[in-house]
Amino acid sequence: MKVNYHPKLKELARKLRKNSTKSEIKLWHHLKGKKMRGYDFHRQKPIDRFIVDFKEKQKIHTPWPRPQGGSHQGRP
Repeated sequence: MKVNYHPKLKELARKLRKNSTKSEIKLWHHLKGKKMRGYDFHRQKPIDRFIVDFKEKQKIHTPWPRPQGGSHQGRP
C-alpha cells in the first residue's frame, strides 16, 4: 500500500533521523530488527503532511503517538 506524503518531508525525515534525541535512539535500539514481538518499524516516516517518529510497517493508518517533552522544543 502506497502512502502519500509531501515530497519535501522526505529530506526533513532524513535530517531528523540523523539528529535523533537520546530517548529516540534508545527506543529505536529496542524497536529495530523486529526485536519487539516481531514487529517491523520505520523511523521518522513521512505520512501525508506529517512525520511520525516511529511507525509499525504493516499498520499504515495507525501511526504511533509522538513522545512529547522538552527534547522536541525548537525542532521542526
